[in-house]
Amino acid sequence: MSNTREEVLNALSQPLDVQRVSKRSGAGSKSLSYLESQDVIATLNRIFGFDGWSDRVLAIEPVNENVWRATVEISARIGGEWITHSDTGIGLTRSQKAEEVEKCLKESVSDALKRAARKFGDQFGNCLYEKDAPEHAGLQRPAVASVEELERYANARKRAVERGFRTPSGNDPKLLENGVSVKECSDRTAALEKWLATPATPAPTTNRAADVAREVKAETVADVLDAEVESDDVDPFEDA
Repeated sequence: MSNTREEVLNALSQPLDVQRVSKRSGAGSKSLSYLESQDVIATLNRIFGFDGWSDRVLAIEPVNENVWRATVEISARIGGEWITHSDTGIGLTRSQKAEEVEKCLKESVSDALKRAARKFGDQFGNCLYEKDAPEHAGLQRPAVASVEELERYANARKRAVERGFRTPSGNDPKLLENGVSVKECSDRTAALEKWLATPATPAPTTNRAADVAREVKAETVADVLDAEVESDDVDPFEDA
């Protein structure tokens, strides 16, 4: 059964797991990072569901006696919409023996399949085309906040702004967009929700009462800041 639109988008937004990356030697003994074709197929099944994607060989033809080129199309369902990508791949053979040519044809189709799949994003190795991608060095990128986590932050931010909250620099809390890390999103959400849970300061009736109210509010914000960022470099209430 295919996955929901939210499940698919959340999965596609996550960084590539470096444990899935394979290595091989390229020209000049340069180390190349790539994904195995069986890994790509397994990931298509995991993200889109077994009935949520399909592939089709559009063409397969010789470039010369040692090189064959295939064109493969992949269609995947995201919610109620089918998205289609296609690309070409090549296979190499050193002889015209039947088993060697068959191996070459399979290689060209696998290559085209992987190239088409990468157009769905980093889960299919698109990030490996970045020259300085951390995955080349085996470094894992941080997990990305899901749609639900971003919505929770947006709701807390909206309620805090309505209650008059401002950052230490006097601005509204930062807007978070797709791609922000889980840690930053959760830290900022927790800080705002903690502030929202603090009882509102009663309306002042004298100038002195107004001064006291401002002092109390300032101390409350400072307490939250101290509690949330004492072990982190990011200020959950800062807008930059």
